[in-house]
Amino acid sequence: MANKPARQGKPVRQHKTPRERAKAMLRATRTEVSAMAEEDVRALVHELQVHQAELETQNEELRRVQAELAESRDRYSILYDFAPTGYIVNADGTILEANFTAAAMLGIERRALRQRNFGHFVNREAQHTWYLHRRVAMSAENQQSCELAIRKADGTPLVMRLESIALGSEPDRRCHIALIDITEHKRADEALRESEEHSRQQHAELELIYQNAPVGLCVLDRALRYVRINDCLAVINGTPAALHIGRSIRELLPRLADTLEPICRRVVEGGESIIGIELHGSTPHGPDIERDWLASYFPVRSGDGAIIGVGCVVEDITRRKQREGEIQRQAAELRASNEELQRFNRAAVGRELRMIELKKEINALCAAAGQPPRYSLEFANEAES
Repeated sequence: MANKPARQGKPVRQHKTPRERAKAMLRATRTEVSAMAEEDVRALVHELQVHQAELETQNEELRRVQAELAESRDRYSILYDFAPTGYIVNADGTILEANFTAAAMLGIERRALRQRNFGHFVNREAQHTWYLHRRVAMSAENQQSCELAIRKADGTPLVMRLESIALGSEPDRRCHIALIDITEHKRADEALRESEEHSRQQHAELELIYQNAPVGLCVLDRALRYVRINDCLAVINGTPAALHIGRSIRELLPRLADTLEPICRRVVEGGESIIGIELHGSTPHGPDIERDWLASYFPVRSGDGAIIGVGCVVEDITRRKQREGEIQRQAAELRASNEELQRFNRAAVGRELRMIELKKEINALCAAAGQPPRYSLEFANEAES
């Protein structure tokens, strides 16, 4: 009889899952534990203790995993709520979820933002863009982007870039949108565009002035080769402007090179400007024609202040010098004529004075002879008075 309970207790160990074994043990404990052999009771108790230890171990593991999940959830929740990018979950234009950043961007409390239509923040002229973006994003499987003009709750204008992707299946499909404030970027782009346009305009104006200046202008590099030259100086030099580039002073102006090269080297090596120097000579274009120029030379510097070349301003003053020579010749002739006139005047005045004296003597003789004066000398008397 002692072995019968043992045979009845063996099926308890044949159950596969812990739950089945626990149920079987419970039934055995309630109905047959008193009939079980001592060895089977000890085996049953041991199995229950092992199972209890397994449950405790599993519970500890579950609690650890749960704690890690909670920590991970909190961490990602903080990352979501306080990310530098705004995030909203949108369904048919209605905001279902939003992080704190999105609420701050739109100037409204987070709880008040939920269930608001995002279109209320979109400028009127951008409504169609928002509508198309939402439709495409909801039907596409990849990320969609657009830029929208937005107004915050207080009316402050913003420009936002939307990065949207739809997740889930109908009817629970939702559009997840990242809001990126690009207002300052747009302002910087606009300022840069205006600056570039202003620079282009200034460059065009300077180029127009450079090419149409009534004086010759050019830039030479440190080796005294032409880097750029305007048409006026090209005409002065007697060579087309395009043929100057890359060529040296000595190649183009061999008759003037001995004069010009030392001047330009002083500018390059010493950094000094040489202003208003008069030059005389001829060019290959008219080797038999002597000409005069008034020239100034100054250093051309790079952004860091290093001298990279020589700037030249040249004015053809041949006609002016010719006019000056003519004026000087005429002035000399005028002076000679004036001197001759003065000599004649002195001679004429002396003769006239002598005639007056003679007339006075004749009048005095007439008066002594009792005769009236022969000459009227009223003008002489007036001059003396």
